[in-house]
Amino acid sequence: MPSWAIWRWPCFGLAAAAASEGAESFEDFVQRFHRSYEAGSREFEERHRIFQARAEEVQALNRRPSRRWTAGLGPLADYRDEELQALRGWRGTAGSQADDPSALVQVRSLPEQFNWTSLAALREVASQGGCGSCWAVTSAVVLTAHAEISGRPRSFSAQELVDCVPNPKHCGGKGGCTGATVELAMSYAMHVGLRKESEVPYKAKSSECGLQSLQPAPSALQTAAAFNQDSGHEAVDVKDQYRAQVEEDLAALAYLHEHSDLQAPRVHSAAADSAGLGFGLQGWEKLPPNRQEPLLRALYERGPVGVSVAATNWHLYASGVFDHCAKDSVIDHAVTLIGYGRDSKSGDLFYLIQNSWGNNWGEGGRIRILRSDADDSQQCGWDRQPEKGTACTGDPAQVRVCGMCGILYDSVVPHFGTLQ
Repeated sequence: MPSWAIWRWPCFGLAAAAASEGAESFEDFVQRFHRSYEAGSREFEERHRIFQARAEEVQALNRRPSRRWTAGLGPLADYRDEELQALRGWRGTAGSQADDPSALVQVRSLPEQFNWTSLAALREVASQGGCGSCWAVTSAVVLTAHAEISGRPRSFSAQELVDCVPNPKHCGGKGGCTGATVELAMSYAMHVGLRKESEVPYKAKSSECGLQSLQPAPSALQTAAAFNQDSGHEAVDVKDQYRAQVEEDLAALAYLHEHSDLQAPRVHSAAADSAGLGFGLQGWEKLPPNRQEPLLRALYERGPVGVSVAATNWHLYASGVFDHCAKDSVIDHAVTLIGYGRDSKSGDLFYLIQNSWGNNWGEGGRIRILRSDADDSQQCGWDRQPEKGTACTGDPAQVRVCGMCGILYDSVVPHFGTLQ
């Protein structure tokens, strides 16, 4: 990732005609996005060539007859292809279960339009920067939203997930900024717990897991002090005990991640001693693959859902209802499903997605993706390159994916208890 790439881009008006039509000059683009490379430098010339190619692509996309969406020169217009690939980052998990046509249910008894955009947790769009941490950022956003819905509002650290989630089967990469999965992140949060964003702030890079260096909760220190005073036994060093417990918990979680199937569609419930219970996380659910009804119902009844998508063609999206994914898509990104609806002008149905590329991208950091009025079974294909996006060690060589951009393939929702 170049030195100029930052992970919180400034706001700008997405409706700028020149940018939307691909007519913006490179000099204006450099100024608008605060690029630091100098005119005449080798990098400047390279980025200029990339930008010109993107501008031609934008103009071609926007000349399509009856197009549903508008392409534009957003904050990713000068990224190299390998930087875009690293940005998508998520590698997912390849399951062997195909969609079951007999189980595809017509979506009924749900409102025609619904979204969670009023949540405080979704007001600021995260930006993952040059780190392939979409799986971690998405998980933190989803957990934060559900904590708010449950009446226990708090933030969650994406950086702790990047640094600490064990990934022994290399699901989606080697972990950290090279990719992992929402399933692994939810398992970690449930079993080990997860600090607040303010305690372990996001750095957009992988670091050593620093859990052992963090201080125990004040309540634990008070309990230990009272025990030392009243018991008459040798004093308990609660900090040493805490570090030992953390190491034991991480080792146990690594074993669980290596020997358990986290990909089967089912609810994973917290044990009585699971740390996630402390902030209301009672479990998490892997939804049935390639089925629209369970996904929309989970969204409506529980809250935002972490979903996997093929985002290879997303970098030039500016506005509208996106329909530019092939049926045979490679899943390579994790995002947050926050709603669904119908476009007021075209009448097209859509999924509303919150991305993690900052609020300068797309429609204020979000994208609307075309959906069908039934089960999306007409938009199914095969991901035949799982080694590029969805493979864990020992997983199938190809997987069935349904919905525009494969949005129905892999969906995860946490289960929070609500305050009475």
